[in-house]
Amino acid sequence: MSVSVGEANGWGLKNYVGNAREWVKTGNGLAVRGGAHRIPLSECEVSLSRPHSGEPDPVTGFRLVRDVDG
Repeated sequence: MSVSVGEANGWGLKNYVGNAREWVKTGNGLAVRGGAHRIPLSECEVSLSRPHSGEPDPVTGFRLVRDVDG
C-alpha cells in the first residue's frame, strides 16, 4: 500500500497501525504496541499491547518521529 493512501492522524501520519509493531518503554520494562503485518488489519489497534523481552523478531521495530516546525 502506498504511504500516501489513507487518512492522516493529528500529526499528519498515515498508515501508522500495522506493518511492524513497535517497542515502547513501560514502567515494567518493554512492551510492543500496535499490530504487525501478520495480524489481520481488523485487529491492528494502537491500544494493542503485550509484554516483550526486547529480543529481535521479524515483526517488531521502532518508529522515529521528528517534530518539524515549518
